[in-house]
Amino acid sequence: MFAGSFQYLNNTKKVFNFINKIKPKLILIEGITLFSNFKKKRFLVKQLNELPNENFCFFYDKDFFIKKICKSKYKLIFLKRNPYKKISYSNFNNYLNKVDFYDILFKKIN
Repeated sequence: MFAGSFQYLNNTKKVFNFINKIKPKLILIEGITLFSNFKKKRFLVKQLNELPNENFCFFYDKDFFIKKICKSKYKLIFLKRNPYKKISYSNFNNYLNKVDFYDILFKKIN
């Protein structure tokens, strides 16, 4: 389970390798920013709502992210908007058409 933390991980390749090694029955990722209709699979942004602390997090292409996990024999159970916090993505209006804060659940298929 990744509760609001996955987007802060820099080396996701290690995480995906670990997931493939332990093969959990469920993968729950809460509070991740996903976008559609942009030319990149992921990009790094500076989080401004915690100033003076400097935090950086990744935004992921929704289709890429889901396919990446499903490729390891997982099935998407749900993808829904995270109700915890209303996040404004208005500063990305010129770049991203569809961006939101999501919870995702995957289940291992045999």
